[in-house]
Amino acid sequence: MLARTAIALVAAALFADQTLAHDNGHRHAAHLRRGEGYRHHHTTVVVTRTVTVDAADADYAPTPAAVVATTLMTQVQAATTTSISVEARSTDGVVSSSSTTTGGKRGIAYNDVSAVNVLMGAAASDKFSYAYNWDSNCNGLLHSGLSFVPMLWGNIDIHTSRWQANADAMIAAGSTHLLSFNEPDNAGQANMSPADAAAAHVKWMNPYAGKSKIGSPAITNSNIAGQGLDWLTSFMDSCNSLGCQIDFCVTHWYHVPSAAQSLFDHIAAVSKICGGKKVWVTEFAPVQASDSDIDNFLPEVLSKLDLDDTVEAYFYFYAAVGSLLSDASSLSSYGKIYATN
Repeated sequence: MLARTAIALVAAALFADQTLAHDNGHRHAAHLRRGEGYRHHHTTVVVTRTVTVDAADADYAPTPAAVVATTLMTQVQAATTTSISVEARSTDGVVSSSSTTTGGKRGIAYNDVSAVNVLMGAAASDKFSYAYNWDSNCNGLLHSGLSFVPMLWGNIDIHTSRWQANADAMIAAGSTHLLSFNEPDNAGQANMSPADAAAAHVKWMNPYAGKSKIGSPAITNSNIAGQGLDWLTSFMDSCNSLGCQIDFCVTHWYHVPSAAQSLFDHIAAVSKICGGKKVWVTEFAPVQASDSDIDNFLPEVLSKLDLDDTVEAYFYFYAAVGSLLSDASSLSSYGKIYATN
């Protein structure tokens, strides 16, 4: 039996001189990529992902036994497309009619719009449909083929004070989906109890029912008690009492490449907790992986994500130098795979 494996996520969000997130105590092994940050007004947010694997813990697998070598598919199939409902809105934001456009499930998570330009410049036709940047404003995203997805990162003033104006503006510009809080089950991120998150979701997200599709908070795939699926279960219980508007459920996934099947097990578990709703994977990436490991990991995983009816959208972490980009104007080897496979 393989050693129990733990993967802990840490992200720092720095707003001007105010530090809002800190290391959660699991810094001791392998580091994933670091983002450059996104800017709005005079505020800078730096998104950092530190992912650790430690044989002494069991943080980040749906079950410790999930860490086994697995073959997802024996043959890579062409990516399928999915129908995306786009609702026409009147000037007051009320849904008046609907139409359908066709595009892939794939999305781009970014801080810097120039990285999106590089990815889109190499992308196969209709490969990408969505983009988001952990913010409620697109900050200059200009690609008509991408639907920007505003996020209310957390229930703190620097985000909530801008939320309504930004969400309204982005919906008026064509946004069809909204994302709720970022990893509230993680002390280093939005850090909210399930009950508090449900109440805040009702306050900030429910007003957009009928104007946009609304996602649940994005959970981690931690299996520490009270995090991950445990947190989501408690959140949904609170929502059943409070009446949260949730149209799709959102999760993240980080694990070693050999545990790729656990991504799909996790997606199925999230959907079940959410009453069978579709799932968005707004961050995923293998950890403790070389570029060649990721080159081998991605084609089969992307193909299976495209074929999984439970999955509505997915985003590799993320469009930046050191990850999907090798430099400011070129894609990495696996960036090319993400853009074209």
